[in-house]
Amino acid sequence: MQFNALIPELTVTNLQASLNCYRALGFRLEYERPKDRFAFLSLEGAQLMLEPFHPSGWNVAALERPLGRGINLQIEVDEIGSMLDTLKTMAYPLSRSPREHRRRIEKPANR
Repeated sequence: MQFNALIPELTVTNLQASLNCYRALGFRLEYERPKDRFAFLSLEGAQLMLEPFHPSGWNVAALERPLGRGINLQIEVDEIGSMLDTLKTMAYPLSRSPREHRRRIEKPANR
């Protein structure tokens, strides 16, 4: 397996519930370390790691809901309809509706 240069590691409150959700969306469990309660997932080239909160983790502040404040993860997929159907079936609330973005690289302004 080739690893991306940047792979986000997300702290979760319930590893099994998070795994169930991501796998229902089509993510593949690449590997896990059950003893460490750690999982590595992928979907169409996107990669992420999950680890439940623990006192010796990468904690910088209290873990309070809503989690993930200040982070935006963009995941490119071939088809999103089935993922949205799954989220609706799971009654998973979206804070924003998904939208299509085209990649655009702009030249930096001359200095």
